[in-house]
Amino acid sequence: MTLGTALHEIMQKFVSKQAPHQTATCEIAADNGWALKIACDLTGLPGLCIRSLSDGDAPLLQVFGTKLGPVSKDLFCPYPWHEPNALPGAFQEAVRKTTARVDASYVIESAHHGVIGHFFLWKAGGNPHSRPYQIEVPELGVAIADDCQGRGLGGLSVRILQAVARDLRADAIELTTAFGNQAGWNTYRQCGFEYLGDINTPLGVDVTAALAGGVAAASYRVERQMAYVIREENRERVLSYLAEKRKTAPA
Repeated sequence: MTLGTALHEIMQKFVSKQAPHQTATCEIAADNGWALKIACDLTGLPGLCIRSLSDGDAPLLQVFGTKLGPVSKDLFCPYPWHEPNALPGAFQEAVRKTTARVDASYVIESAHHGVIGHFFLWKAGGNPHSRPYQIEVPELGVAIADDCQGRGLGGLSVRILQAVARDLRADAIELTTAFGNQAGWNTYRQCGFEYLGDINTPLGVDVTAALAGGVAAASYRVERQMAYVIREENRERVLSYLAEKRKTAPA
């Protein structure tokens, strides 16, 4: 199945669930996960656009941060929210890694609400930390603006990332989620993610890079490590790699 076909099926299910009495046409351009764009009109979310992060989008991520309250920022912390002077550089680096095809990163926009979502697969272009196990395991992150939560956009983002990971021939997807994030836990379980164990997660930085000693984290939090296995023939390698991450995480 091509990425475009997979995304078409995902959007059909999303529209039928969110607007069962509405006829909506979605336009999808997705030759690959690096240049993806989905446009769709829905009641309550007109001009919905899901697209790859691109040059010039760093200020957009800054705006998105203003739409996350303290709780949301605490649960979604790939960026140093509590270091305002460091944020512009962190957003610029996110854009750079996306355009360089290191990370597959996306935003969700609406005609009425502006930017309302941000989600990504870190190391979608190749994970040097999982490669010694002869597997590719990118890391997932999803956040939806506070006033747009509860509309199924989080689950939609996860499904899109799963389709992108398959298209990029990843073996699995990893994520960590805080114990207080019950909504996220429910979404990930519904999307087929398995709970593997608890891991001490660095906050505000690239998780795997921090665990490998490549970057320094100011704080850590014990979270639930989860995985979605794509290539079942490599399941044992995936589980071994992720178990080793739990072992090497700082106590």
